[in-house]
Amino acid sequence: MMIELYLLLLLFFILGASIGSFLTVVIDRSQKQEQLVHGRSHCDYCNHVLVFLDLLPIFSYFLLRGKCRYCKKRLSLFYPLIEGTTGLLFAATILTFFPISGNSSLFVFGTVFYLLMLMTVFVVIFFSDMRYGIIPLPVVIVGVVSTLLYLVFFQQSELLNHLLSSVISCLFLFSIFFITKGKGIGFGDVLYAFFMGLVLGFPLVVISYYIAFLTGAGVSLILILSKRKKIRGSTIAFGPFLVLGTIMNLFFGAVLLSFAMSFFS
Repeated sequence: MMIELYLLLLLFFILGASIGSFLTVVIDRSQKQEQLVHGRSHCDYCNHVLVFLDLLPIFSYFLLRGKCRYCKKRLSLFYPLIEGTTGLLFAATILTFFPISGNSSLFVFGTVFYLLMLMTVFVVIFFSDMRYGIIPLPVVIVGVVSTLLYLVFFQQSELLNHLLSSVISCLFLFSIFFITKGKGIGFGDVLYAFFMGLVLGFPLVVISYYIAFLTGAGVSLILILSKRKKIRGSTIAFGPFLVLGTIMNLFFGAVLLSFAMSFFS
């Protein structure tokens, strides 16, 4: 059984890394206003069309020592990082949620497919905001629609909770956006807040905010102390911390909720 599990995890890691390779194209081309479907992958510096050996997830980057095969320009570490992150998230999803004992096969496969879809959405939002400071609206819409469909077909009893949580979550961040006139957070974070509340529901969305604000403050402090960020006049993207809080609650929500309840009691 262990061998089958390891092979399954390896398979989904490779699948995730391959999808992550496509997500790098989605992230870059969506910001450069380039078409996603048409046009072959090319070097950002010399525009040389890339061949199969240049496009192997993770492997090609290290095989080429992080440089373009043709112009020798240094390639961004974001590419293998996105591919590796997506692969790890896919493998972790399978390890955590498959199989789900005591449920029908339709529910199991529906849940796993939905979660894998969420992981791709999270990766795009995380790295788009980290690299470009933008949370792409079409990707958020894909996440919202996928979540609504999943709740309607598989979690009808939780639908109202998640809908109310999404609205309250959105209003909470919108109030910060309004009070700070967009200087504290961006409107993309407000849109993501709606999506996050819809995915997690109450009370996990509250814990997600706690994680996001705590990690965001911690990273900001580190950047200030290392003089890579000024106290005034510069900001860091908040979206990645919201995504981090969401993912942690998806995987460890029960443990985090139990810890929070014991702490406050």
